[in-house]
Amino acid sequence: MAKRTNTYSFLIYPEDPRSESLFFWLENDCKIPNAISPIHDCDVTDVGESKKAHYHVVLMFHSLKSLPQVLELVEPYGIVHVEAINDKRAYVRYLIHLDSPSKAQYDKKDIRTNFGAEIEDAFTCSPARVDDAKNELTVYVLEYNVTEYSALVRFCLDKSSEYMQAVTKYSYHFNILLASLRFDYR
Repeated sequence: MAKRTNTYSFLIYPEDPRSESLFFWLENDCKIPNAISPIHDCDVTDVGESKKAHYHVVLMFHSLKSLPQVLELVEPYGIVHVEAINDKRAYVRYLIHLDSPSKAQYDKKDIRTNFGAEIEDAFTCSPARVDDAKNELTVYVLEYNVTEYSALVRFCLDKSSEYMQAVTKYSYHFNILLASLRFDYR
């Protein structure tokens, strides 16, 4: 029996004459939640050659589907290779190479979602990671003698969304810490 999952991906090459009708289907007619990456036009191979520009598409079905069922939907648009996705969160993050800093980086705001595709969970960090970020920020505050919340927020904005989540979730902790450091330095 063929493996079944509810998340599949494939690539669209903009030079393919059927790409416009495929985009129209994904955005207007397919009724399947989906996300389309920004155009990947800065990707390079391992030897430094430019890859053909392409889009990544992730289909998020409400129920389990087999590969043949998915191919039946996309083959009329020239898609012959579809992959089953085991980790939707990781793949959604891959749409912009978020966890692959050595690859070209793309902007999250350029991801297009259709038919209620939920992707925000892929960009929030786990409670354990927020706790780790809180601890890292506490060490930073102590090591660099940060005494103002606004300076800490600016640092977090420059560094990562995880730091911003930690500094807002634990704002009381940081305000008390910063106030006590200000008092200590008098």
